[in-house]
Order: sequence, then C-alpha cells, then structure tokens
Amino acid sequence: MTAELDLGGCQLLARAHVKAVVGEIRDLGREYPIVALTARPGEHCPAMPAPGVRAIVGADAALYFVPTPALVHKLDVLLGPRLRLAPGGAARLWWPGAVRGSDPADHPSIFDPDGVYGEPMLAVLAERFAATRPVTRQRVSFLERQLDESREQARRLEMELGQAVLRARAAETALFERDSS
Repeated sequence: MTAELDLGGCQLLARAHVKAVVGEIRDLGREYPIVALTARPGEHCPAMPAPGVRAIVGADAALYFVPTPALVHKLDVLLGPRLRLAPGGAARLWWPGAVRGSDPADHPSIFDPDGVYGEPMLAVLAERFAATRPVTRQRVSFLERQLDESREQARRLEMELGQAVLRARAAETALFERDSS
C-alpha cells in the first residue's frame, strides 16, 4: 500500500493509497489505532519524531507520514471536517470506530502553534492517547453515568428530607398546640 522509507517506522502515504487509508481508518472491524503525521512547511519529514510517536502508540498502531499539504487535503476531503488532519506538522490519532460523524475529541489532533514539535508535543500525544483510548472512554462514560445517577438520588433524598422536616415541624406544632390547651 505504501513505500517503506527511513522515516522511523512511519509509512509514507502515496497519493494512490489515500482512499485505502481512509477505508482503513473507517473500518469498523479495526482493532488498532492509526496515527498520521505531517511535515512543517518546507520540510520533508514528520514534524513529530516518528520513533517517539511509535514508543507512545505501540507496535500495533499504523503510523503514516502524509508528506504534502495536497495529500493532507485529499485525506481531509474523504474523511470530512470532524476527522481532518491539519497540515503544517500536526498529528492525528484515529481510534477504531472513526466514522464521518465521530466526535473529533475521541480522535485527537495534536498541533503545536509554535511549530516546535519536540518532547512537549510527544507528552501531549501521550496524554491524549491515554485519555482517549476506547477503554478509558468507556470507563469515563460509566463513571459519568454513575455520577448522574448519584446526583439524581441525592436530589430525591433532599426532597424527601425536606418533606420529612415539614412533617416533623407540623407534628411539633400539633404537640405544642395540644400541650398548650
């Protein structure tokens, strides 16, 4: 599909294979992450060091280098705006389940506005990789549901407590009136 160059384990994405890579990204049976890297303007290698990216995403991840803005644009047109890959040195991580309407936050984009792309951006990639991996997202969703249920239960208990206080005050008033007469 792609020619293997000395790009630190990255596969160079050729124009002829963009549609195939988009199909791979959207493959609902896929069980591994895909990461695409781009170059800074005027450069011909990934802005983020591919060996550092590989160390974060693991050996099973597909790692592509999209070398030109024209190829980035072709990829973006096919993927849609929610899953686009920004040019100029950015990286994009697509987890399994990426489809045209996916939440972009589930498939993070890493872009350094300063264009440095050194260790700090690898740290950002590592953080977003860990935070958005499907197992983590499922756990967060589960915890959010539990939190919502707990809040609803607390609201119900607060209402019951308020009603119990009103009943207690009414009973106290009735006792006071009975004792006064």
